[in-house]
Amino acid sequence: MPFLFAGLALAVGLYLVLEWWANASTAAAKKALVWGAVVIALLLSVALLSRAGPTFAVLPLIFTGFRLFNITRRVRSFLHSVGLSGKSGQQKRPARPQALSRDEALDILGLQGRPSATEINIRYKTLIAKAHPDAGGSEWLAARINAARDCLMQSLSDE
Repeated sequence: MPFLFAGLALAVGLYLVLEWWANASTAAAKKALVWGAVVIALLLSVALLSRAGPTFAVLPLIFTGFRLFNITRRVRSFLHSVGLSGKSGQQKRPARPQALSRDEALDILGLQGRPSATEINIRYKTLIAKAHPDAGGSEWLAARINAARDCLMQSLSDE
């Protein structure tokens, strides 16, 4: 009989969690996944500690420590700083290029003369759709296109 109540409680709990999950925001869902993994790791380590001794209980605790203290991100950052990130030969370009001259901005957007704000925006939208990182382009190129648009729009407002 106690197993029946435990199973019923587990089913109701699972139902409530799934209902919440269906309506949760992405940020809340990510946070819940991380904390769920931490709780499961802690419960697993307690179970292993009580049955198999401290040797096997260390693994879930290590996982929990990695999640809680962002050790993975720190290790990746360290490896990148010493050149062992696995992306050899790639140069990291600045996310935001230095200020452009008006001629450089015109050249980047493929415009000539004194384009209007509409012409600048049409050309900008065409190029950024192709060069955006989400569309397979590079961050550096998208940043250059953004800087070119900003420069030309600033020169229009200065006139």
